[in-house]
Amino acid sequence: MTSIVSPKWYLSKPGAVREAGAHIAGIAKRVYVAGGETALRVARDALELSLSESGIEFETLTYSGYPTHEAARDIASRAEKFGAEAVVGVGGGRALDTVKAAGHYAHLPVITVPTVAATCASWAPCSIMYNDEGEFVEPLQYDDAPVLIIADTDIIARAPIRYIRSGAADALARWYEQQSNLRASNGFYLRWTLKQAELIREILEGKGLEYIDELAAGKYVPAHAREVIDANILLTGFFVSPRNTDEPFAGGFAHPLYHTFTILHDLHSSLHGEQIAFFLVVAGILEGQPDVELETRLSIFSALRQPLTLSELHLTKDVDEKLLRGARALLDTVSAYGRRVDTTPEQIRSAILKADALGRGRGGLPSVKAV
Repeated sequence: MTSIVSPKWYLSKPGAVREAGAHIAGIAKRVYVAGGETALRVARDALELSLSESGIEFETLTYSGYPTHEAARDIASRAEKFGAEAVVGVGGGRALDTVKAAGHYAHLPVITVPTVAATCASWAPCSIMYNDEGEFVEPLQYDDAPVLIIADTDIIARAPIRYIRSGAADALARWYEQQSNLRASNGFYLRWTLKQAELIREILEGKGLEYIDELAAGKYVPAHAREVIDANILLTGFFVSPRNTDEPFAGGFAHPLYHTFTILHDLHSSLHGEQIAFFLVVAGILEGQPDVELETRLSIFSALRQPLTLSELHLTKDVDEKLLRGARALLDTVSAYGRRVDTTPEQIRSAILKADALGRGRGGLPSVKAV
């Protein structure tokens, strides 16, 4: 059986937050708002004015930690005490995953207001949960997606360009991880989702690169920015919306590598998509992809200015020991999204070091500043 767990409404346009109240009013008249400090600084005034003008009562909380079960339950409790009829998340992936979990625990509809396009967290019917140290715990799956997404492309386009570049790398992972499964299956569900991933790739590896470079140069063309933002959020989110129980689903290695390697705190200053870009090269090596495919990945992620070496990911000390630690965690806890990893910690370490060497061979990129 196939089910599609998707938002009911997706509003993507310049100035969308100024219309938030009018759209939320049909869902709830009393909402609990939670978001990151920077996100609320850029969106709060317009959001709260819009809510007030629509007669919506609200309370706002600033939250800047990792998405933990404890934090989500705390926000859920606060929302219930306030008498909220919905919860509103404002910010990037961490804040939105936390608020989605809070909505789950409080049995309330969730509305998301992404202020960056670094992931599809504003759309996805799940939260990636961590502990307080930023180490991956588990994915928390939901029967419902956020009911409404308000993507103000003015706000998202003004965020540091690093976020939209990282989001494009994460979006492209849908193609690079999914197409590797064609070796094992050619089922309808796989081919369907792969076609969705092809559109993401077509946009982001085509005009998308040009549009991102425009933003990086300080040139804001609303229609161009919106196309990239919608690829990072709408198309990538819809990719994860279908669920199929008839065909076994197996993803690639990049996301399992990212999740288990969160035990290496050196990597925490890198964005999700930045690590995914590097791990997609590692995955290609583990999968035995030909050199031409590895070069394709290096080329596109270089064009996106993603880190391609361990030093650019801030992993510079006790490297061998830490890579083996991460590799053992992968083999101990993760079946690569349904596919067993038939390898050893030493082979995983060797693949990572080979990817690092390939990245260094391209000259590397300027160091990415920590967030």
